[in-house]
Amino acid sequence: MTIEEQAIKDLVTKFTDLINNNGKVESVDERGTQKLAYPIKKKEEGYYVVINFEAKPDSIDELERLSIAITSKPSFCNSTTVWEPM
Repeated sequence: MTIEEQAIKDLVTKFTDLINNNGKVESVDERGTQKLAYPIKKKEEGYYVVINFEAKPDSIDELERLSIAITSKPSFCNSTTVWEPM
């Protein structure tokens, strides 16, 4: 495993752990390296991971904050989900 692969694995773990603290991860789909729609900081490719989960709204805000803090740009996309107690 390369350093880059380990960094990606650590980042996915960080996000899933944060989600599991206040919700539940349903699935993690690592789609791998794909071409970006447009270059970002002169990079043409990005590593895509889709995480389906249930969580309270404040947890989603924290995930978005963490995403911006790590990447220094918004790269977090979520769909609206109504919180229903388990």
